[in-house]
Amino acid sequence: MATLNCVLCLATVLTGFAAGARGSATTKPGGLAGNEEKTRGFVAMALSGTLEVVDHVGPEIAVRGPQHLRENGSTANKILEDEMPGWPPMMLDLKVARTLELTAASDRAGSLRVARYYRARIDEELADYDAAPNAVQFLAALPENDRNTVRRLLQCRRDIQRLIGELRGQPDHTGSPTTRPNPP
Repeated sequence: MATLNCVLCLATVLTGFAAGARGSATTKPGGLAGNEEKTRGFVAMALSGTLEVVDHVGPEIAVRGPQHLRENGSTANKILEDEMPGWPPMMLDLKVARTLELTAASDRAGSLRVARYYRARIDEELADYDAAPNAVQFLAALPENDRNTVRRLLQCRRDIQRLIGELRGQPDHTGSPTTRPNPP
């Protein structure tokens, strides 16, 4: 059931990206709308984890898509900033860190801003876990689907914290006191 919910939420988010792209085509002058629409599509594929999977998107898109995000980081980061606040909690385990690694090539400051916001959203969702005196007991008390969600969010938090450190030019922070290690 949780897998179905994640698939439905992903479909909702990706549909939102596409709907936003269609709406933007009438509001932007010149060729910008086409570029934004293309960027939205590549952002959606990157978030789903399929952008660089040759068997899924084909060899041309697997090369062109990441390159487009590297070259249009500012537009892609703006799309993420506009869409991310509306994501339900289960959508927070999308491939945001990898997407921001791509956009950082041309918009390092924007990628850092989005990464910090994303980290704060994950921290909000993991507040009960972080406050629990015993992480193992806390997880054991959760239903399996919730336990798996917490574990995925913990991995996403480590990934985004690593990226934040890289974007700031600092060493890996995934072992910092504010990042509780994964339970067994």
